[in-house]
Amino acid sequence: MRRGFVIAAAICSLTACRQQSSYYTWGTYEQSVWELTHAEGATDVDVQIQKLTEQVERTRQEGGRIPPGLHAHLGLLHSMRGELDTAQAAFESERELFPESATFIDGVIKRMQGK
Repeated sequence: MRRGFVIAAAICSLTACRQQSSYYTWGTYEQSVWELTHAEGATDVDVQIQKLTEQVERTRQEGGRIPPGLHAHLGLLHSMRGELDTAQAAFESERELFPESATFIDGVIKRMQGK
């Protein structure tokens, strides 16, 4: 009986240490946000757009879930480059994936359009 308890406790502790997978595929998104907000002047917007766009495609191909905010961040990056149509499309993708963001995203689009 005691041996069974020890084995069960060992199995429980090993499974508790196992790394849990994330619901979303975060990739380089968090690093991109950090660089944009903290690494003053060190952010290469073109490189960030390329990395995040590749991440979105890879996540879709693998059947993963795109995290909330990633498309909005892409929209911000595109707007920084003056690519307002591409930025708006990214913001609309965010709103489509996360309907709870609609009020915020609609406000961002209106401000971007100067309305």
